Amino acid sequence: MREEDEEKARINKNFLKEVFQRTDPVSGDAADDKTRQQERLVVFNEYASDAMLQRLSNLLMKQFVEREAALKLLVQKYMDARLIEKTHIKTQFKAENEKLAALA
Repeated sequence: MREEDEEKARINKNFLKEVFQRTDPVSGDAADDKTRQQERLVVFNEYASDAMLQRLSNLLMKQFVEREAALKLLVQKYMDARLIEKTHIKTQFKAENEKLAALA
């Protein structure tokens, strides 16, 4: 999984390098340079947006997993406490029932 992420990052880096490589400034006119610069900006903004959304998604997933684990522990704690309480009540009831049976 980590290798796959590293490969994606390397491909993305290479793609960005290709997109943002400088061309020979003498060969193009000013209008062409402006449109090319706008195209580069659009691509860069999309890339930055995707990267930010991916980081946010990872962060939210991590928080979700942590909260879910905390809730599971909390539920387990109260289930254990309830089981202990029930067991204690049963043993106390049995002891009192035996005392009543002894008296009768």
